[in-house]
Amino acid sequence: MKAVLSHMSGNDQRRAATSAREGSADSTTERADTTDLATKRLFVAIDLPATAKQAVTDWQREYVEPIAQLRVNHALHVTLCFLGNVPGEQAKPIVAALERIDFAPIQSAFGEPLFLPPRGGARRIVALALADESGGLAALQAEVSQTLATLGVYAPPKRAYMAHLTVARYRHPGPALSLQNVNVPAFGLVQMTLYDSVLERVGAVHTPLTVFTASNERSPSG
Repeated sequence: MKAVLSHMSGNDQRRAATSAREGSADSTTERADTTDLATKRLFVAIDLPATAKQAVTDWQREYVEPIAQLRVNHALHVTLCFLGNVPGEQAKPIVAALERIDFAPIQSAFGEPLFLPPRGGARRIVALALADESGGLAALQAEVSQTLATLGVYAPPKRAYMAHLTVARYRHPGPALSLQNVNVPAFGLVQMTLYDSVLERVGAVHTPLTVFTASNERSPSG
């Protein structure tokens, strides 16, 4: 079963206020249609379970925040596909296509810190590797990638997919650092989300649009 997480409640309030001011339901509909057609900056990601996310947050606070050359990344999710700017009218077909993807819970665990890109002396990103012994994460990413490519809204990169969690970014490109591993038991990945990413002055703000759950995590009516 999917749960739609959007700004609908806020939009409903704004639409009601507009209707009250202008006395016209047609005006409200026109504003909604304009919102639906606006360009969206989309990506699909796997969300971490709460215990794993908290463990990473604690690790960041203790080992990453004290390093002046790093800027902590608080948006903790495992990106599967970054679509970039997509016409708003494509959002519904994207959701419908992703709903048809059936995936089972994926067992994973954090590996050692990664400093990306892996080659050359100027690293830009600090990440945690994610174990994928079953191959389920790579398989899900491949299916999502193919699904979005078929819709014409995504161009799969030529490089092989590497599952990782971005935990920090370098303020200026620099060398690899010495960091402790994150100590947390293995965990299950059961939630995939379509996000809308808006670039603000403080950085990107990610809003979940639709959540897709693993098959045996759904309610009987899902």
